[in-house]
Amino acid sequence: MAAQAKRKVPVAGIVFGVIALVLVAIVLFAGDTSQEAAETGSPVVTGSLLPLQQGMTPSNDPTVGTQAPTVVGADFEGSAVEIQPGTPTAVVFVAHWCPFCQAEVPSVQQWIDATGGVDGVDVIAVSTAVDQTRGNYPPSGWLEREGWSSPIIVDDADSSAYRAFGGTAFPYWVFLDGDGKVVQRRLGGIETNELQAIMESLKN
Repeated sequence: MAAQAKRKVPVAGIVFGVIALVLVAIVLFAGDTSQEAAETGSPVVTGSLLPLQQGMTPSNDPTVGTQAPTVVGADFEGSAVEIQPGTPTAVVFVAHWCPFCQAEVPSVQQWIDATGGVDGVDVIAVSTAVDQTRGNYPPSGWLEREGWSSPIIVDDADSSAYRAFGGTAFPYWVFLDGDGKVVQRRLGGIETNELQAIMESLKN
């Protein structure tokens, strides 16, 4: 019996298949990378960095009365948002994966919805410490679901704005007077009645 002819391997088909798989992987990776990039920004921070807030109270926090850094950044839509002297401001740094932030954001938003906030005092959120591998990602979707209505600055991948203000935990509040000087820094959540009192004091 004649030997059976050896089956030819379709080399071209295999090569094409491998190339297709590589291209799909590249597209998927690029999609993940672009999504991550969309959730981080490139704020410009100027001025002296504040020392770390390690549970200090206003009475023993050396930053009280000092000039805070300025931040020129943008929100998730690319609209400009700044932390600058001129208006008393309450800045809250939040991380999407932080359970305390997940409680703080809706609490503050409900207070804003009910009261309108404090006239003459701005509230600015800084979305920072973004990590695609952790829960409640992406931060843009989270803040949108919560109906967050105040301006948002999107921090960079290195959390430069957060670090410039001396952040060590979340949520992290920094209260500034109209001259851009630190009035108070607080780690953790704040009850809305106390938040209102602090913000009222910024106008004095």
